[in-house]
Amino acid sequence: MEHAGRVRTMLIGAFGCMVGQILLAAGVANQSVKAGGYVAATGLYLFLCMFSATHLPTAFVYSAEVTPLAIRTRAATLGVAVQYLVKCVSLSSDACL
Repeated sequence: MEHAGRVRTMLIGAFGCMVGQILLAAGVANQSVKAGGYVAATGLYLFLCMFSATHLPTAFVYSAEVTPLAIRTRAATLGVAVQYLVKCVSLSSDACL
């Protein structure tokens, strides 16, 4: 992320996630063909890889970079806690549906 920059990393990640979602949707729409399952699995794998490599670490890095050195550890801890809390709430609400 240091060499490529946050903006370029996020743009590459967004494009990769978009391609993964398109492949996933195309595979799910064509389940009658055996190759549809392979396309869907490839799209899901691509989405997870791109998201994990580009968007996921940004919250950890950004929260530590924008705060002063005196409170950096507390701000990074708060950023991580908020990210996990939002993830827990969003996964719990999906499971209840």
